Amino acid sequence: DRPRPIHREPALAGTFERCVGPLIDQMLDGGALAPSVMTFSGSAPTALGGQVQAVLDGGRPFDSLAAGIRSDFDQLAPWAEALIACSRTSAVGVDDGLGPFASPNHPRDRAPLQILVAGKVSALQLWKELSAENADHSISKCTDVLAAARDAALDKGLVGAMVGTAMTKTVTPACGAALNQAQADTRRRFLDELARIRKGFPRFSEVLRVERATRQLDVFGRYLSSEQFLKLPPGAQAQVRPNVDPPVSSLLWLWWGSYLDRTNRFLEAADQPARDELFGEIESERDLLDWFLFETLPVPSFREFALRYDAALRALDLLESAARAAAGEPALPGIVTTPE
Repeated sequence: DRPRPIHREPALAGTFERCVGPLIDQMLDGGALAPSVMTFSGSAPTALGGQVQAVLDGGRPFDSLAAGIRSDFDQLAPWAEALIACSRTSAVGVDDGLGPFASPNHPRDRAPLQILVAGKVSALQLWKELSAENADHSISKCTDVLAAARDAALDKGLVGAMVGTAMTKTVTPACGAALNQAQADTRRRFLDELARIRKGFPRFSEVLRVERATRQLDVFGRYLSSEQFLKLPPGAQAQVRPNVDPPVSSLLWLWWGSYLDRTNRFLEAADQPARDELFGEIESERDLLDWFLFETLPVPSFREFALRYDAALRALDLLESAARAAAGEPALPGIVTTPE
């Protein structure tokens, strides 16, 4: 288990993963809540998705949502509130089908997307409460969503980091509106909780370290000896694919040294001031084997992912600046006060 700052007491027992696991199970195929999730996922029809996004962005009131959307919202709101409250556990860790090395074949493999849905539903709940002038309660929900975004980023490499990024982007407009309506003591509490959440967000190098380990297991784990394989955690063992394709496997083996070199260079560059330029240089160095194996091992644009992650961290900084300005306090040194 990996402890990280608790943004609000009292802390819940266990880890984030053990807390959300039973809630994720309610979303599995055949679960009572599964149909309602579709309304708030990327699979929603364009018209429905557009209505939801307009409210999330603050462009339309909550009551403008169609009756069917509000019905699905009512179904999911208690589930979403329970899930984001899991961010008040004392640590992140692992559970069956959850965590950095969870099996991709586990029924819970869509957990990151379901956590994202919980963030959307919770952001809608924020707007609903704000329309009833309940800003002080909304602030607590805001920090729970931001903390859940942090835990998603800690849990699942690049996928988790992008889920955390999307959740932060989704809830930021509602959090900003809540700060504008909140009482002074509530703003001060928000600043204290946000500081603890911000401290727990992983650096991008930490995200890449998890991504490197999971990707290497997926592609190169087939070459481990039986003794090495048995030393892996059970979830990591499930990520190892059998070595059943000798021609491609031989090429992958030849490519191993080049791949390791580049992933290590990405890690070294991840926290450097010139990160974007260094990432661009590394990504431009694709050799013939890259092109041959592209379908087997996609080479993601780490630079693009890093820029998206930066935007989420800037959103946290902007919320802090907004809270300080509303409280008549100066911004902290290094805090970005306007979007780039």
